[in-house]
Amino acid sequence: MKLRNETLIYAKMRKIMVLHERMMNRELKRVGLTMKQGQMLGDISRDEGINQTDLAVRLDKRNASATSMLQTLEKRGYIERVIPSDNERQKKIYLLPKGKKVVHDLTQLFSTVEEDIFDQLNSDDQNQLLVALDKILDGIADKTI
Repeated sequence: MKLRNETLIYAKMRKIMVLHERMMNRELKRVGLTMKQGQMLGDISRDEGINQTDLAVRLDKRNASATSMLQTLEKRGYIERVIPSDNERQKKIYLLPKGKKVVHDLTQLFSTVEEDIFDQLNSDDQNQLLVALDKILDGIADKTI
């Protein structure tokens, strides 16, 4: 039975994402973080002082789950949660030096991993892939709402 091109393309895209996630998880495990914790630290680094509620929404987590993750990161010395005097209900989140260092190290590491992946394609191949992926995204974006 011959598979349709669409099926093969989807299978290969999925395989790339699975392998990429495995590589990332392996590196995160070395520093004792989960993918979601690494993602959380990255989001905090891009928006220092973000409040817990907004961070939970950004990560598509329930507030209680986000709070639990933040408590873990706080206990391990990656972040601090500060209660502003003007709004005691909205804790603001900041990276501590340990958190900044791990985000910096992981950013460099992930950049290297992504370079290794995309070094297989020259600049023209990468541009063609981007155009094709944009077409796919544009075609399904309206259907996911």
